[in-house]
Amino acid sequence: MLKKHFFLILAFITLVALSLRLYQIGQVPHGMTWDEAAIGYNGWAVATTHRDEWLKLVPISFRSFGDYKAPWAIYLNGLFIYFLGLKLWVVRLPFVLAGGMAVFGLGLMTRQLLKTLIDKSWWQQQNLPAIEAFSLLAALSLAISPWHLHFSRVGFESGLALTQIIWALYFFFKVISGPNLKSKIYNLKSLIFSLLSSILFAFSIYTYHSTKLFTPLLVLFLVFIGWRWFKLSRRYLAFFFLSFLFWLLPFFYDVIFGHSLERAGVTVFSKVDGLGNQLITLAHNMLIQLSPGFLLLGEVDTLRHGGLPFYVLLPGSLLLILVGLTTWLVGRLRRKAYRQLDRGYVFALFITFVGLLPAVIGVIVPHPNRALLSLLGFILLVVLGWLSVTLMFKQQKWSKKVLAMLFGLWFIVQAGVFVYDVFYYFTTYAKTSAESFNDGYLELMQEVIKYERGLEGYPEVSKIIITSEYGQPYIYALFARKTSPIAYHGGSLIKYSFPDVVNVDALSEPNALVVAGKKADLIDKTKADKVIYNRAEEPVFWLFRTK
Repeated sequence: MLKKHFFLILAFITLVALSLRLYQIGQVPHGMTWDEAAIGYNGWAVATTHRDEWLKLVPISFRSFGDYKAPWAIYLNGLFIYFLGLKLWVVRLPFVLAGGMAVFGLGLMTRQLLKTLIDKSWWQQQNLPAIEAFSLLAALSLAISPWHLHFSRVGFESGLALTQIIWALYFFFKVISGPNLKSKIYNLKSLIFSLLSSILFAFSIYTYHSTKLFTPLLVLFLVFIGWRWFKLSRRYLAFFFLSFLFWLLPFFYDVIFGHSLERAGVTVFSKVDGLGNQLITLAHNMLIQLSPGFLLLGEVDTLRHGGLPFYVLLPGSLLLILVGLTTWLVGRLRRKAYRQLDRGYVFALFITFVGLLPAVIGVIVPHPNRALLSLLGFILLVVLGWLSVTLMFKQQKWSKKVLAMLFGLWFIVQAGVFVYDVFYYFTTYAKTSAESFNDGYLELMQEVIKYERGLEGYPEVSKIIITSEYGQPYIYALFARKTSPIAYHGGSLIKYSFPDVVNVDALSEPNALVVAGKKADLIDKTKADKVIYNRAEEPVFWLFRTK
């Protein structure tokens, strides 16, 4: 049944995942981070003028706030915004669709991976369930991952990069399982799969900073296992690797003459002196990233990156990873059958470790955004965990009914915790995260524009003073006004000023709109003409119109 209806079931799981990620996409999380605003505005600017906010013509890395964002998410966003408009839900839509593609792709990739790494005759001899069952389990695990749910609902490039990695791996393992692996004659289908894989791997580096470390290590590992494990023709491997390098030529150019490696300046290696201290810091960071507080209880550096009760791994996932690893390590010492799982576990552990590295080398830990790529490894470990447990039951000739009951109980716990997390996400988290998502900025700018232009009966002001204590107010002004970068640098915001904190002297400006924040203690906020509240019903902006 699973083999026959595999694609239908996988499509249903993907549809459920997409529904969860599309629901209230413009309202939860409420508000818009300045990174989302920058991605959306720069995407719109490039799509309409071919220049970013700093008038750079189709850049390889976007200067933005000086953090030099990777380009692919911005260009992709520009395509959606060009047709659907510059709106918050449109900015998030590409990341949502990528999340659905990741779920569908992981089902395909896991099936191809298991077929490639594990001998088919051995699978049949052990009388194990169909490979498709474990592949669907992988897709379902990603679909109900709170970690992935959050990062595919918000404008974070990490989720988009994860999707590219999953599909790149799928096409690579299609090459491994193709015909004429050792032949000197190229197979056209295998060449196409190899090309698609190399393009997706290369484009992941243009998508998110973490992949600049993760992807090259993974590509080298794939070349190694293709040569040593599968005896793949060196011509195929050379074509794959050289193609990967070819698509990275613009990146290499920007590394030398631009700012593609600007983020390298905020790592342990640049912030901590001495090799010994660096190694100690790296070990400490890895322990934090693998701690129960992070993996199970959802401790994060900021609510922008999540913060649900069970966030990174659901309890059942962590349990299966530990049980599976123990079963495999103990079992392979006693029975040769377990050694068929060696390659699968080596691959999954490698993905997990390398996926955590971008977070580990950073100065802020735990960091779920930089570590998101490790989710692929964790899910593969869950799948291999159930495969190890199932093999143990077969080897010991224990009851199939007991195994089915254990899986059913495990699944009920997983689903129950996930439902609780989803309820928490759309209720409590939607309010508590409001400040972290700069909630109130978009509502503020809608009011400001009315004063700036004298719309809807509002008096037109000659000056607008907006506090920047919450960070980057200018990008929200550009986003809300749909201001061309050419007009921006030509003086379109001449009425605007953005002081760090608005003080009482600003109220002496004639015919001005003054927007104060929480730090404006000397201003009598009870006399504000209007107050902007966030979803948590906390006042964030106080508007004063001077005479």
